[in-house]
Amino acid sequence: MLAATGHRICNDCMKACIYQKQEPVDIPQAETRTLKDVLELPWGFEIYSLLTRWNPFDIRRPYPKPATGKRILVVGLGPAGFTLAHHLMNDGHTVVAIDGLKIEPLEPALSGVDPLGNRAAFQPIRK
Repeated sequence: MLAATGHRICNDCMKACIYQKQEPVDIPQAETRTLKDVLELPWGFEIYSLLTRWNPFDIRRPYPKPATGKRILVVGLGPAGFTLAHHLMNDGHTVVAIDGLKIEPLEPALSGVDPLGNRAAFQPIRK
């Protein structure tokens, strides 16, 4: 979630550590650079897509749960709404999210899912 949701470090570190008198840490820039580096790799989009659904760091549950049949609407895709939608999807629920900004869905050839949620022919992205 770090690359998408922003700050995940204490505010003191963002300003400058008051205990060690060090330079401030620009967390949003570091997270953005990490995401850009991953997406610029060959097959970077596929790597990023895999890691949004499969979590190798969660030993208790690295894979999403099976579909529950429950449908959930998340209103607002700020850090909290985005994270909530992500966790609900991994819990097996169908999630629809709306936001004030216009967010366009990915083409079915990129995401492997059509606008109705059905599987579509998937075309890997080399670059």
